[in-house]
Amino acid sequence: MIEDTKAWFCRRLKTTRKFKKISQEQLGITIGLDESCPSARISRYENGIHTIEAYTAERNAQDLAVPLAHFYLTPQEP
Repeated sequence: MIEDTKAWFCRRLKTTRKFKKISQEQLGITIGLDESCPSARISRYENGIHTIEAYTAERNAQDLAVPLAHFYLTPQEP
């Protein structure tokens, strides 16, 4: 179940970022990642290579103008 939540988070982060037309680099810099590698770090979050910390997830939600729960709520089956 935890892996499903992580995979869902990764997909939601990527699709939301693309929908908002924000590059990985822009998002990484905006949330305060080191300016030498923001794109790589966001890519690792989106691909599930790194698990995102709660504070960083919250910053992503704020900068993408979505509630934090947007990344974690999975669609319910009927």
